[in-house]
Amino acid sequence: MALPLDWQNWGATAVVAAPIIVAVRGWAVHKYKREEGPTKSPITSPRIAETPAPAPAPLASTSVELEAPEGEYRIALHGDVYDITRFHERHPGGKIILAYAGKDASDVFELFHPPHVAKMLSKMRLGKLASHADAPPSALTLDYRQLRRELWAEGHFEPDARFYALQELLTFGLVLLSVALLLAWPSSRLVQLLLAPGLLGLGLKQAAFLSHDTMHNGVLAKRGKTKWRTLLGEFNAGVLFGISMGMWLDEHSGHHAYTLRPHADPQFTYFPLWLQSAKEIKPWRDHLASLPKLQRVPMLELTQFLVRIQHFTWLPLSIVIGRVNLCLISLGYAVTHGLWLDVLAIGLHAAWYTTYVRCLLPDEALTRFLFVLVHFSWTGVLHVQLLLSHLMMQQFDEREEQAIGFAKCQLLTTRNIKSSRMMRWFHGGLDMQIEHHLFPQLPRHQLHAVAPRVRALASRHGLPYTYLGFFEAIGVCLGDLHRMSSALVMESMA
Repeated sequence: MALPLDWQNWGATAVVAAPIIVAVRGWAVHKYKREEGPTKSPITSPRIAETPAPAPAPLASTSVELEAPEGEYRIALHGDVYDITRFHERHPGGKIILAYAGKDASDVFELFHPPHVAKMLSKMRLGKLASHADAPPSALTLDYRQLRRELWAEGHFEPDARFYALQELLTFGLVLLSVALLLAWPSSRLVQLLLAPGLLGLGLKQAAFLSHDTMHNGVLAKRGKTKWRTLLGEFNAGVLFGISMGMWLDEHSGHHAYTLRPHADPQFTYFPLWLQSAKEIKPWRDHLASLPKLQRVPMLELTQFLVRIQHFTWLPLSIVIGRVNLCLISLGYAVTHGLWLDVLAIGLHAAWYTTYVRCLLPDEALTRFLFVLVHFSWTGVLHVQLLLSHLMMQQFDEREEQAIGFAKCQLLTTRNIKSSRMMRWFHGGLDMQIEHHLFPQLPRHQLHAVAPRVRALASRHGLPYTYLGFFEAIGVCLGDLHRMSSALVMESMA
C-alpha cells in the first residue's frame, strides 16, 4: 500500500496525515482496552502526599480479606482495608478509584492526595489486611516512601508564589512582545513569519506549563479542588492555550496513575500510528481478528504502512499537527461531556486569537496561513517535549506494575532531559519528569533541588536514572522507532 507522501516536505506531509492522526488516535483509545485496566481516568483533582495510615476505627482491628463480596468494593492502603462501596460515586477524583478495587493502592493514593485526606478515611476502614494477602513492600518502595515523607516534612512541597507570578509575567511578556513587534514593523516578513509567531508560541507554551502545575496543586498554597485553582487553570489552559482543562485532568491523571501501561495510558496510546513496544501488538492482533475480512486486510496494510514509516512521521506530526489535534479533540471532549466552562474558555481563546490575526496581520490569506502554521509549529515543540519524557521507554502491564512497585515503574518508564539554568523556562519542568512522576505535587522550582536525592535512590537500588540531552533524546527515540518499524512485518512472517 502506498500513499503520495513526500517525506522531505513536512508541510505537505502534515496536511495529508492530519485526518489519519485524528482518526487513528480515536481508534486506538477506544478500541484497544485491556481487561486489567481502564483506558480513561476521570480524575478531577490530582493531589498527593505521604502520611501514615489513619488511626484504626473502633472495632476494626481484625484481619480482612481484600477480595470483596459481589457488589462491594475494597482497596488496601498501607496494610489496612477500606470499604469504598458507598464512597466511590462521590469520590472527588472520579471513578479511577474503581481501577484499584481489590488492589493495594498505597502509592497511587499518596500520588493524588494531600496529608489531611488520610484522616478522612477512618469511617471506611474495615481492618488490617489479611497477612497472606499482604505482600511486603520492596526495599526500594520503603526508601521511596521515606524520601517522600522527608520532602513533605522539609517543606519542599510548599509553592513559591513569587516564582509562579514571574512565570505568569513571562507568559504575558512573550505574547505582548509579539504584538509590539507587529505594531512596530507591520510590513516586515521576518516579524510576520518568524519572530511574532515564534514569541506567541513560546508564550502559549508557558501558559500550558502554568496550567499543568496549577492542576497538580503545585502553584496555590491551598491544595485541592478550589475556586481559585479552577479559575487559574481555566485561564491558562483554556483562555490562553485553548484546550479543555477537564480533558487534560482526565487524561493526565490516568497517565500518572499507570504510566505507559499498553493501551491504557490515555496520553501514550499512539499505536497504530507509532508502535512503541511489542506488548502493544497482541491486543491489536486480537482486535484485528475480530473484524470482518473486508475490513481486516486494509486495516492490516494501513497499520503496517504507518508503523514502517513511524520514524519519519513522529517529528513532523508532533510539531505541525500536534496542536491542531489537541485543540480539536479538546473542543469535542468539552462539548460531549458538558464541560461548559471549558467550552467558554476555548471560545474566548478562539475570539482573541482570531482578533490577533485579523488586526495585526495584513489582509492576505497566505500571510495569515503561514503565520498560523509557524505559530502552531512553535507551540508544537511542546508535544515533542512531552513525548520525549516517555517515548520508547519500557512498558509494563498492570500485573507487572503491581509486582515491581510504583517507584521502580516510574524510574523505568520516564526520562529526564538535560537543561542549563538559563533554559529551564523553555522546558517548564518537562526536563525533570522522573522527579515529577515520583512526586507530582512537587512545585516546579523544587524539581532540580530534589534531583540528587532521587538519583541517589536509583543508584542505591541499581536502577537507571535516564538523563539525556534534548537532541540526544530525539536521536534515541528516532533510532528506537526505526528499530520497531519492522516489528509488525516480522510478526506477520512469524
